[in-house]
Amino acid sequence: PEDHDMTSTAFWDQLHESFQLAYELLQETAERFGIDVDSIDSAVLDEELKAKRDTLKHHPCYIEARNYADLVTNWLDMVEEDARQEAYIASRGLDLPETEEVIFWYQYQIGVKILRALNAGTSHDTGGLNEALRQDADGSAKAALLGINRSISAWGSMMEFYPDRKPSIFNILSQLEKLRYMVDSMFPGARNFVRPGFDEIHQVQVIGTA
Repeated sequence: PEDHDMTSTAFWDQLHESFQLAYELLQETAERFGIDVDSIDSAVLDEELKAKRDTLKHHPCYIEARNYADLVTNWLDMVEEDARQEAYIASRGLDLPETEEVIFWYQYQIGVKILRALNAGTSHDTGGLNEALRQDADGSAKAALLGINRSISAWGSMMEFYPDRKPSIFNILSQLEKLRYMVDSMFPGARNFVRPGFDEIHQVQVIGTA
């Protein structure tokens, strides 16, 4: 209920997170379509920050996130043309749209959150990584881990919808497990990080590693 109460901190934290994610996804989508968002506002965005962001996009963890997103696109394109599978799903009365919605939501968000975590995690002041940046890095990494975990669950459901596609789904699950291990290794404090407005101290979300 607090998420819908305009007088609560949780409401404004949720709204801020939504706007931030929308902006980051806009940048991600613009890049995929060859649109240079930076050129629109190049006078505002510092050249050093642009160079740093471009460097981080070559980080192995972000590259693996992009590889996962591409695997999802290719897989969905492949099964869209399989009329037999669509007939099978219809005959079983399975709720495919809900599962696909989870996959679509996190397909690019995982990479966006990883990039933000990398950006915060490599920002240093004279005293090293300050507490605000550390929290930003761990919070973003936790969001990425939650997205990975929920995507793994969704792809597990996909096996019920597409039993003939298990090998290709296992390949995607393997990619997610690899990505989860990388994020977990780089941000060991992310699992237990309590995100203000999202997690309660006594209800820190447990993210599986198996």
